[in-house]
Amino acid sequence: MKFAVYLVAESSARLGSLTEFARIPEAVFETPLLLLHTRGASVPHLSYDLLQMVSTGHYMLQMPLVTLVDHTKNVKAFGKGIAEFAGLKIVDIVMILSFG
Repeated sequence: MKFAVYLVAESSARLGSLTEFARIPEAVFETPLLLLHTRGASVPHLSYDLLQMVSTGHYMLQMPLVTLVDHTKNVKAFGKGIAEFAGLKIVDIVMILSFG
């Protein structure tokens, strides 16, 4: 993954892009972007239908491992990946973090 900075504002905010992901090398994520924090593989108070009203562009899921550890057998039995297990079929990147 590469992060290219296009502009740094006086407030230190950065405009840029994330590119060259191993799984989806053609994907380009413009920053700042929508990063959805999840608990147990679902976004609290946000259904898939509502998410489509919030953002039609690319977004990433942040899934802390501590909230997923109890679901590993269910996700494996489901067999279609964590994003679809969570009911979020059209997600480009899923980040699973080892801290809560």
